[in-house]
Amino acid sequence: MPKQFHLPFYNLDALGNNIFLVTEKSPLYLVGNLFLRYQEYFESPNPAFRGHMFTLQDYHQWFHTQAAQSYIQIFKGFGLASAQIAAVLNNNIPDRNKYDIIMQSIYKLLDPLTQGDFYVVSYTEGWSWVLRHEVAHALWELNPEYREEMTSCLQILTPEQRQQLDHILAANLYAANVFDTEIQAYLSEPGTTNCLGRTRISGLTEKSKAFQAVFLKFAPDFLKPDQ
Repeated sequence: MPKQFHLPFYNLDALGNNIFLVTEKSPLYLVGNLFLRYQEYFESPNPAFRGHMFTLQDYHQWFHTQAAQSYIQIFKGFGLASAQIAAVLNNNIPDRNKYDIIMQSIYKLLDPLTQGDFYVVSYTEGWSWVLRHEVAHALWELNPEYREEMTSCLQILTPEQRQQLDHILAANLYAANVFDTEIQAYLSEPGTTNCLGRTRISGLTEKSKAFQAVFLKFAPDFLKPDQ
């Protein structure tokens, strides 16, 4: 399989394990606009949008009522499973645009190379550090053994810790259906960074070590510190 693919307006690179990275070639084609419709069809905290087709204009207008900044300004990392992309492409998109055409080209390119089982990640220019977080989501979707071990890690959290984490995610406009994968992705990040209030929630820094160990066990080599 090629390591790099040529697309208009974006770079597409194979990271291994059927995970692919999309990056911007031009500030006129932001990855946030490319991923928004597909990401929020499954993850929007608003049930009026989640699981429904919507126009990008309607979503941006609603989001403006929920946050002081725009969707593009707040969310810097993105990720989609192949089945999620297909579900939206096969639906009746009301305002199909250049981003949908590009997403369709990505799907058609990768589908035959991966037997229809792949995950696409991305980050806003200048935010490459979120790649590890998005790869954690990819492993959760693609690797049943990874998900099983991370689910065991989630079970070591106390009810109080879990309640606080869920509250933080909800306050940051995450939908409840992605809480598990968001927690494992945030807590697998290295060090003592204050991800999801890690340094404020009692005992969470120590428990996050179990998440970090599972991530490093399964992560692509380029994300392992000794590579």
